[in-house]
Amino acid sequence: MTVKGGRWDGNEIALTDDFNNNTTNLIENYDYIMEILGDSMVVTGLEASELGTPAMSVQVSEGIAKYSEGFLLTDALSSLAIADADSTSDRIDIIEIRRTTEDITPETRQVKDATTGDVTSTTIYTEVEYQTEIAVVTGVAGSSVAPSVDSGWLKIAEVFVGASVTAIYDENIYNVDADRSGVNNTSWTNDQATVYRNGTVLDMRTAIQENSDNIATNANNITANTDNISTNASDISTNSNDISTNTSNISTNTDNISSNSSAISDNTSNISSNSDAISTLNSEAVKANEENTFTEKQTFEESLIAEKPVIGFPSGVSLVGSSLSVATSDVSITAMSSTRIAMVDDNNFLRAYDWNGSTWSLVGSSLSMSIDLMQISALSSTRIAIVGASTLATYDFNGSTWSQTGNALTISNLDFPYIAALTSTRVAITDNGSTGIDALRAYSFDGSDWSLTGTSLSTGFSASGLCALSTNKIVLFDTSNERIRTYYFDGSTWDLLGNYTTTDSFSAVFAGAISPNSILEYYPINSQLRIYQSYGSVFELGAVLSESVVASSIAALTGTTFAVASSSEDTLSTYKLDFTAGPPAPVFS
Repeated sequence: MTVKGGRWDGNEIALTDDFNNNTTNLIENYDYIMEILGDSMVVTGLEASELGTPAMSVQVSEGIAKYSEGFLLTDALSSLAIADADSTSDRIDIIEIRRTTEDITPETRQVKDATTGDVTSTTIYTEVEYQTEIAVVTGVAGSSVAPSVDSGWLKIAEVFVGASVTAIYDENIYNVDADRSGVNNTSWTNDQATVYRNGTVLDMRTAIQENSDNIATNANNITANTDNISTNASDISTNSNDISTNTSNISTNTDNISSNSSAISDNTSNISSNSDAISTLNSEAVKANEENTFTEKQTFEESLIAEKPVIGFPSGVSLVGSSLSVATSDVSITAMSSTRIAMVDDNNFLRAYDWNGSTWSLVGSSLSMSIDLMQISALSSTRIAIVGASTLATYDFNGSTWSQTGNALTISNLDFPYIAALTSTRVAITDNGSTGIDALRAYSFDGSDWSLTGTSLSTGFSASGLCALSTNKIVLFDTSNERIRTYYFDGSTWDLLGNYTTTDSFSAVFAGAISPNSILEYYPINSQLRIYQSYGSVFELGAVLSESVVASSIAALTGTTFAVASSSEDTLSTYKLDFTAGPPAPVFS
């Protein structure tokens, strides 16, 4: 594009087109310069923030932006009203901006007819004013996605409007955070890649330097891996020599076996006895080896607890973001991902809630069920298992609605059961039963039906909860004897691993695994949050955190954050563990 401007010769009488062309050319020149800079972007400013005295309004700072309609400029702080919050549901609004034009400054001018030469008076507008319009688009109550930006507008922010709120704060406002074209705005729920914020030269230099450091680090890793390959090649060569030597030994031993055949015959009965003993020892050794093979216990398919093992014991715990009023009691929750939990309450409603890093919000619709005494555990990011007074069932969530999958299984004599997912198709269940003595069982789901897997184990005591550490290991809380016990399932039978851990007296415990060797527990009696950790089969108390956390159910979101549902406070909250200590000494059993 060629840069254009207006032009007159001498005392030429200017025409209306001359004025219009001069203004149009000026703006076109600015648009052309901005177009060279790339896609839609905020050049500077245009950031939304809370008012000095927070209320149901936000303010947008002056700034410059470029988008499909050209460039736009604001030179004053704008205040925008946010519609009143819904009484029961959250929503997400957006702030958008656009450029408009208006003809201004009318004046009486002499106009000469180009054909007749007649001169007459008329009113013309001598200026065109380019203005900026900023607006709020109100979202839909109950939706976790913001409305789409309108055609001809540029989106600059999303605003989270919680149910019943009376003020908007900075923590509810999500401005443009993408730093280059084509990169998503990570905090937005819709139209993530429509605009980016232009960084300074210093920002660009910092980003280039960081990428350069990463390239250098990766180069070192490649070199280290090359050395490992070379070392492994040497090991293979050494092992080949060992095989050759062992072949010679086998030949020699064959001769010895032949000469000692009569002795072997005489000791057949001893060998048979020793064989039984060896079999028993090998079985114990295999179990012990599996117990101490830490990496094998992190293969829980789609597991949250394998995300990041806890290192050291926490020194404190703190509330993250704000709590959500859920107005329920006797609640059970389970983490379906690091940002989503499923919740069931004593009113028999099943719901899903999403976490955006600062607030919880209801996602999709609730499902009313007829199962009593429900406890839940996530099988995957879209599926949960529910156990009730006599029923084991499966439910799927498609991001909007819940629906039952497959057939429910009737289980006789369940009484206050607890459930923990071992894999995406297998759960462990403990129940009080009609005899008053708990049974520990495994059930598998084939996509249509649940069935008992292996044999049940009568534990001989009452349990108040359990959680899974891996695909075949669970922790069970022995209420009657004030102990924590670890059990291993080999696909057929349950076995107690090692000894037990003695705890204080409790009638109920709410717990969750935050790594394959760490469990987080809340004891309602003394309102204590505790961390137990082990590298063997016995868990040792590592930290007692007497914080203002009131829990009725706990679900680990990551290795350091966890969701807490409180029936007494009617809230859903997120807490973060703070770690300052080094790793604890390993515990072997």
